[in-house]
Amino acid sequence: MWRKPTHPSRKALVSGVVAVDNIVRGQQGGHVGRPGRPQGDLRGATRAHNELAGFLRAMTAEATVRDLAARYRTGKTLWSQYRSGSRIVPLHLLERVVTDRITDQRGREIALARARVLHEQAEASTPEPAAPQAPADTADNALTSADNNVANADNLRWRWWPLVAACLVLVVTVAVVLWSAVADEPRDQAGGPDAAPRVPDGLYALSADRGSVLWWDDEAGEWLTVGGPTESLTAGRAGVFGVEPASGRLYRYQGKPNAWEPIGERAAELAVDGHYLYRLSPERDLVWQWAPDASTWKVVGASAGHLYAGGDTMYATDPVRHTIVRYNGRPGNWSQIGAANGPQDTYAVGPDRLYRRSAEDGAVWEWSNATGSWTRIGGPTRSIHAGGAGLFALDATTGAILRYEGDPDAWPRFGEPAVDVVVTDDEVYRLAPDRSVVSRWSARTGEWTDLAGPVAEIAATG
Repeated sequence: MWRKPTHPSRKALVSGVVAVDNIVRGQQGGHVGRPGRPQGDLRGATRAHNELAGFLRAMTAEATVRDLAARYRTGKTLWSQYRSGSRIVPLHLLERVVTDRITDQRGREIALARARVLHEQAEASTPEPAAPQAPADTADNALTSADNNVANADNLRWRWWPLVAACLVLVVTVAVVLWSAVADEPRDQAGGPDAAPRVPDGLYALSADRGSVLWWDDEAGEWLTVGGPTESLTAGRAGVFGVEPASGRLYRYQGKPNAWEPIGERAAELAVDGHYLYRLSPERDLVWQWAPDASTWKVVGASAGHLYAGGDTMYATDPVRHTIVRYNGRPGNWSQIGAANGPQDTYAVGPDRLYRRSAEDGAVWEWSNATGSWTRIGGPTRSIHAGGAGLFALDATTGAILRYEGDPDAWPRFGEPAVDVVVTDDEVYRLAPDRSVVSRWSARTGEWTDLAGPVAEIAATG
């Protein structure tokens, strides 16, 4: 399931192409709706817009706009525009449709690759200027011309679908080769979100009633409201992200109060490393990666139990084997870390270290790449937290913050009891057990400072 990608065999290629072709011809199962009214002619401003709309029509041929609006929580009018070509469907929504529609994994990968190409071409295309039309000489000529146009349109309507099906099979075959080549290109680990909006570093929180997103303004010494009702917060070097309570949609903070942009659909879990946001699908069957600089999603892994990220590395747990696997920077390329662990074990990721907490006894383990094994370094604990400032844990009995300083089973007390701890490069944030106050430890001063509260949860960048 987490194997290194290879160039597709003839059998896999045929299987993938057939899977997509069956979707176009309406022969494969999926989310089936009632046959809707005829969709009419394509009305895109460019050929690329029409090709994208044709692909979307093929993927949603068995569903009405009402079905689609209900499933994806989008207006019926928008779906009509997406399928007519008069409006470009958002990429994250297009990818979700493809993911829902095609159950075969290889066929899904092929269709997703094609969907991205079509979407990119549609976004890049510009409408051609309309050619001037000569006035009709007489009313009879105008009527004759209109009759001919109607006849031609009827003929095209009947011939359109077989042509699209044939073209899609051909173009998907080409996309497989391109996708395989791209998949073998390593990720630029040193790259960063150069085009992403500048987001203030520091502490973020949800108000006690989760009605507001807050940012701690050090200069003013108080919370600044930067967003509205939010279900949960995730933050890191790649940005600050929130989940809308009603729809579950993902939003990115753009650095100014109340400036948030939608970037994706509901997730089972989110994780952020140094450059990317990762999303586990609600069904936990796909891992998606989002690049802030390009604002695009791509599938990088299959089913996972949980996601963990830190530094420049992302990990996921295998829900079947109960192992943890490391993402190597290319879609489908994952490496297993050690043997099977406890199914309820949890992990923390430091800049260059992976730690595990045993759910059975609360023991803390550190992974060594040199020996290829886990070494017990402490415990019992309630939870573990890692970042640039080090490895920390909550004492199993008191809930006090402990710090690992290299001596196994000799973790000195570092801070007062906490319900949550967030670790950045130079700071550690503590949320009191009753959530009444947030405290901050700074590597610069080596001291704790009480900030403010109450808050429901905390997250931090930097």
